[in-house]
Amino acid sequence: MSKPRQFRIRVASPQRLHARGFSLLELGVVAIIFSVLAAVLLQRLAFYQDQAERAGAQLLVANMRSALYGKVLEAAVQQDNAQLARLAGMNPVGLLKRLPENYKGELDALTANRLEPGYWYFIRDKRMLVYVFSGEKSFPMDSNLRWYFKVEFSRLPTKNAKPDGAHDQNGSVALIQVDGS
Repeated sequence: MSKPRQFRIRVASPQRLHARGFSLLELGVVAIIFSVLAAVLLQRLAFYQDQAERAGAQLLVANMRSALYGKVLEAAVQQDNAQLARLAGMNPVGLLKRLPENYKGELDALTANRLEPGYWYFIRDKRMLVYVFSGEKSFPMDSNLRWYFKVEFSRLPTKNAKPDGAHDQNGSVALIQVDGS
């Protein structure tokens, strides 16, 4: 004898009814979370770009100081005070083997004020090396932060700072950061 056919009735479970896609509320929540994460990522990216620019400028200044120190030592070994005097007020970029890609050259003060940010330049009349940062938002005090440097001759005070019996030192030349005025 043959078995009677049994029919199965399928009832959709509640989980299967919702498995068709996202609701508008779920899609909205995902969009909000994504936009908040994207905003945080962009803010951090701008911060790290500014930090990289600052580190690059500090590295270039350290290289110029090293090159200048080498020239000062050379003059000290040769006991050439005239060479030390010639170093004071010079453009320290000229001491580097290769000029930086973002170096615009020696300019006068009027031309220098019209340069876009992100460049080094040397102001002839003030004998000052300047770097204009391109990051405007991470430095809230200034719209474009500028660093100013000068090669200056310095000397210790004559009698008060020296111990008795010390020989008279002629002084030295250094690349120092100065106020922009």
